[in-house]
Amino acid sequence: MRHAFVGVALSLSLLAGCGGGPPVETGRLDKTAPAPLGLASIVDAAQPYRIGARDELSVTVFREAGLSLERVTVDAAGGFQMPLLGRINVAGQTAEQLSATLRTQLGRYLVEPNVAVNVLTTGSYRVVVEGSVEQPGIYPIERNTTLLGGIAQARGPSFDARLGQVAIFRTIDGAPSVAVFDLTEVRAGRMVDPILQPGDKVVVGTSQVARLLRQALPVLPALAIFTRF
Repeated sequence: MRHAFVGVALSLSLLAGCGGGPPVETGRLDKTAPAPLGLASIVDAAQPYRIGARDELSVTVFREAGLSLERVTVDAAGGFQMPLLGRINVAGQTAEQLSATLRTQLGRYLVEPNVAVNVLTTGSYRVVVEGSVEQPGIYPIERNTTLLGGIAQARGPSFDARLGQVAIFRTIDGAPSVAVFDLTEVRAGRMVDPILQPGDKVVVGTSQVARLLRQALPVLPALAIFTRF
């Protein structure tokens, strides 16, 4: 049944890829039960941002103005041209990781180069909002946009939405995962309003979503906890 669901979910484009993710606490995986990933995987607003296409960066090579870039845009293929190094691929790296990469590569030409990368604007933050909302679609979001903010982009839930079954589909460490939220409780401040991540798919409750979740998981995931399937 689990394999059958994955095929159905993929055909419905419910599984959105998203690079990386914060550390998770999984414990032992039981082959017959889902693995809860914990609240840390949804509420950590400080987790490192991973660079993507259309992001604007600054690259500062200290004491080397000719190698520094005040503003450069990551192209659709996930890279840009760097003085001395030529084209480099940067998508999926954090600013800290890219700084370290550039230090290593420039170290072939300079003595102990000091490099700092900063993300100036984010062009790759997009999420999909589907299900019982007024305007389903793909929406750009700002960093630290929450579930409520993402649904607001889609003009809010429709009149027949099942507010107790709002799912966020996310890939965490390469594994498809889902967390379910009660929008009424979130609005009331009694449940966490999770930070959305690039590539998330938000599905506001429908009878079909509830059926798919029951097919995917032996036990429905605890509210506000990401669970692998």
